[in-house]
Amino acid sequence: MNASQWSGFDVDPVWVIGSAPDVRRRREASEQRRVTVQTAVREWIKEAKHQDWLAGVPSLTIDAADVDALRSKIDVTYQGADRRWAANYLARGLERGRQQCDWKVRVPAYVLTLRLPKPQLNAETFVGLTQVDAVERAILDEWARCASAQKSVTLETVLISAIWFSALLDRKRIAAVHAQLSVQALRVTPDGRWAWVEWQDAVGNWQRHVFDSITALLALRWLHTQPMRDKVSGGEPPGEPDAQETGLSRRLWRVLRTQHRLETFGINSSSAFLQAAQAKWHYRLPPVLAHFASGRIETVALAPHAWWRVVLGQRLAPHAEQTAAVEPVEDEESATEQAADGQGKRGRGRGGGDRKASVENGVWVRTLMLGDNRRAQQVVAELRRRQKSQFDPRSLDWVLADWMIAQMRPRGRKGNRLSTARELLTRVDRRLHAVLGDSVPDDPAVWNDAIEAIMQAAPQRNRGNLRAALRLLDDHVRRLKRWEQAAADLGRDEGGMVDAQLVTETEFQALLHELQACAAPRECQIAAILGYRCGLRRTEIRGLRLIDWQDGPEPLLFVRSHAARVLKRDSGRRVLALAALCRPEELDLLRAHRHTIAQLALPLQQVIDSVLLIPQAQDPAKPWPEESLFGPVQQALVAVCGEPQMRFHHLRHGAANRTLADLLGPVLPGAALLLDPHGSSADITQARHRALVGVGPALRPLLWATSAFMGHVSPQTTLGSYVHILDMLLGHAVATLGDVTIPTATLAWMAHTTAGHIDVQRHRFNAGRSSIPFLRFEAALVARSGKRLTTQIPLGCPWPAEPRTQDGQSVPVAVDPATKRLRNVVEALNVIHALWNDPSDPEALRVTTPEMGRVIAEHCHRWAALRGPSLARRNKAGCIDAPICVGDLRLDRPRRPALLQSRPLQRQAQACLTAWRN
Repeated sequence: MNASQWSGFDVDPVWVIGSAPDVRRRREASEQRRVTVQTAVREWIKEAKHQDWLAGVPSLTIDAADVDALRSKIDVTYQGADRRWAANYLARGLERGRQQCDWKVRVPAYVLTLRLPKPQLNAETFVGLTQVDAVERAILDEWARCASAQKSVTLETVLISAIWFSALLDRKRIAAVHAQLSVQALRVTPDGRWAWVEWQDAVGNWQRHVFDSITALLALRWLHTQPMRDKVSGGEPPGEPDAQETGLSRRLWRVLRTQHRLETFGINSSSAFLQAAQAKWHYRLPPVLAHFASGRIETVALAPHAWWRVVLGQRLAPHAEQTAAVEPVEDEESATEQAADGQGKRGRGRGGGDRKASVENGVWVRTLMLGDNRRAQQVVAELRRRQKSQFDPRSLDWVLADWMIAQMRPRGRKGNRLSTARELLTRVDRRLHAVLGDSVPDDPAVWNDAIEAIMQAAPQRNRGNLRAALRLLDDHVRRLKRWEQAAADLGRDEGGMVDAQLVTETEFQALLHELQACAAPRECQIAAILGYRCGLRRTEIRGLRLIDWQDGPEPLLFVRSHAARVLKRDSGRRVLALAALCRPEELDLLRAHRHTIAQLALPLQQVIDSVLLIPQAQDPAKPWPEESLFGPVQQALVAVCGEPQMRFHHLRHGAANRTLADLLGPVLPGAALLLDPHGSSADITQARHRALVGVGPALRPLLWATSAFMGHVSPQTTLGSYVHILDMLLGHAVATLGDVTIPTATLAWMAHTTAGHIDVQRHRFNAGRSSIPFLRFEAALVARSGKRLTTQIPLGCPWPAEPRTQDGQSVPVAVDPATKRLRNVVEALNVIHALWNDPSDPEALRVTTPEMGRVIAEHCHRWAALRGPSLARRNKAGCIDAPICVGDLRLDRPRRPALLQSRPLQRQAQACLTAWRN
């Protein structure tokens, strides 16, 4: 690159969009401030005598101390947006130098914009914030008057209690709870700790609200006086939702005005009462739960079957009509939708270049695509003629031309418009030339790193459109180069949707015991530990290298999010402290496996960078087969949890929920015990909190710490697709942080009993309270009231519990361990193909026994000895056309010997897999 072409540290000019005068005035002032800040940083670089940075001298080696000095000066001098502009200007220039001038430099991290919702509570202007104690006293006084007069409980009383004492603060959720209580859809656990209603706000999208004990007692007292009615699952009263909400608000305000007399405290509407409740819980709940209760966080709750399994801690019998809630793996637009989202008349974004650009040496695709207006057929014909005259499959322009032809004329359907193809090309061509030069590498690893570098260097506002174009180009290049397609995070047969499921600590311990009992390979246990303890994706586990493990007293694991799947959102690399995430015995197992692989890689010192952490025995540079690695874990999960929808990916869901619950432990006592009631991993809870958040006060918000641990760019993905226990955390919070004291007479009225019986029950509860942590006396009353009402209304779990052994595992099935390993059809066919060539193949013998290997080899030789396509002809000749039985699989001999080759075997494996599972 010439010095005149270097623009790494150039200051971007003022660029403002918008038509409104006031908007343009504010944006122009902001842009002028940005230019001033970046100019000041450029002057600092000159003062530090780093003229070679500004000149773009190639092959520089920049000391990290110089970069840290400039970054420290930026942090001391600027704050807010000025600090972000200055830090990103320095990082952008160094990143361009590393990519374009071959600089050896450690680029500092970019500063991202954190946009939080504006607080809707103001202590100075909101009158309800100063009347919280008075409103609560008015509610308790009204209940005392009802108890003395033995009045009946109304549905409005239950809803008012839910708003004030259960943090039911969102209008839509209030209407949904009212609808579910109207059809008597209350559910209560046998111990009375959990009482809730649940509904679906969309197809398969479950929502749930958990009541506190006081509200649960009122709801049970109200249900006791109601006639039995037919319950419709997910039903709602007839009428329009808006009209129902308006009518409900009027009814609530009538009760609040006439019975509670809240107008004397300045509360003059139901909205003001709701704002007072929001003010109360806003300063008591952790921020994430306060936002969730107010309806500012959208999440997916567990389906009813999974919820009962978690709160009861038991494996439940599956239900034939159970419908699983589904959610997107990550909230992302499709490539086709993003491809059509262009800017400008020709679909070119800012800096797209001139359509009448002159022909440059080796850059002819852009000239042909962005030339004068012509028909798409003429452009395709010109591209094909240029491809034939300059045939070079390694040339970047030749590959881009082939991609453009495929976009405008794909096989089997109508192609994209010329403007769409132009937009796709202008997004990627110059970036690819800057990173790769004029040729496409033959190594897929180099190609993956180039795409990741382009994504990291792109501005945040352009990454969505750039990601869509690069994904389409990546698929085309992989087909053209005959590379393996980028693996997905889900299994091949699971599609792009997953159930809202999770794995608890007890179930994970049972999973490890189950894998040991069925003699699964050690690699499967390693994958399960990395999936649950570290929250790794399937592709990240298969892409881990031996050098990604930094051994020592506190080993570190370097995770590459794009190891086997490029363009995985914007999740960056992360470093995990294994000693703080894994239990000692699990860490010993990981270290033993790492030592074994290191001994295996000793003769391969020249390619040590390519040795994987979970490799094949024959070639350490190739990953363990996906079905063989994750299939046994998934089968064990189904056996432990009793839910056919369980997938290996749900270990990652369990890691997200468990991490959030652990991090909330210091501010919400007992939160860590929700998913680990026995405290099995309490010894690493503090170490996990210290590793993810820091020592002392939190160095970063808890949600952002969880998002960084999961490898997400923001908490939006973590909350929307992975966290499913916010309703459970909110219910635990209102039960733990609520400090209201109810008189004995009022409790007797709520529980429909006498005051003397309340005193006796309290004495019994206090005597055995030490054995039941975080259980209040009111919960025992809820359990008693629920038992009396169960005969009229089904309040308990609709699924019976399945038996378990004493150690918590399911009843084992008497199956031979070697046979259980080979229940996977793909793995069995791979073993058959390997033993067809070599009966003593070490890779095949790792998943079976020598005796079974000998039997499979004999059957393969019998297959080879048979001739002729007719079964009757072979039977008359006296030949034994015996099938091969591997585990639960029965395979007949193929009609043609060519079907025993590797590629036909894979096609046969997929067909057999589908038929076997159905």
